[in-house]
Amino acid sequence: MIKAILVDDEILALDYLTNLLRAFPIIHIINTYTDKTSILEDILSQTVDVVFLDIEMADGNGLDFAETIYSLSPSIQIVFVTAYAEYAIKAFEIHSIDYLLKPVMPNRLAKTIQRLSEKIIDNKVDRKLENPSLYIQCFYEFQVLKDGELLHFKTAKVKELFAYFVTFMNTYIPRDRIIDSLWPNYDSKKQRSISIPPYPIYENF
Repeated sequence: MIKAILVDDEILALDYLTNLLRAFPIIHIINTYTDKTSILEDILSQTVDVVFLDIEMADGNGLDFAETIYSLSPSIQIVFVTAYAEYAIKAFEIHSIDYLLKPVMPNRLAKTIQRLSEKIIDNKVDRKLENPSLYIQCFYEFQVLKDGELLHFKTAKVKELFAYFVTFMNTYIPRDRIIDSLWPNYDSKKQRSISIPPYPIYENF
């Protein structure tokens, strides 16, 4: 899902773009604005992936405002939507992802959405690789989530073994103690054949 806000001081233009974007299920419009009064506060208080931004507005130039947005949240994408072609070079100099001329055509907007989708997904993947997260829930039901996604263990015993390691994290556990705890009904000969994977085991479920 791409979370978007729309900024245009012309209400008819804002409504027109809103209706066009509703045809794309991947786009979630968080809010629309006819002035820049509360936009920066809203950007800081919630996740915004893209801003569709007019350039010539009554309360200031959209190009300058875009630079302010970037200074607060460099990961946000800017799509300029304007009736003036002469700002295109400046718009791309400040690294906007696209530049749409009014009236926006649906087929041209589709190309913008495709570009946004590829860029935002790539950015999210990069952030996950840079900051991988592992969340372990021990109460109610034992669950493990990696980067927000539930991990599925190959077998119930593998899940039980992982939970055992979590319980005794940073503690040396003899192999025989693990086997006695998890396979108490196995005879000694069979126990010797049990292979205990090296800790941590969550990389190869």
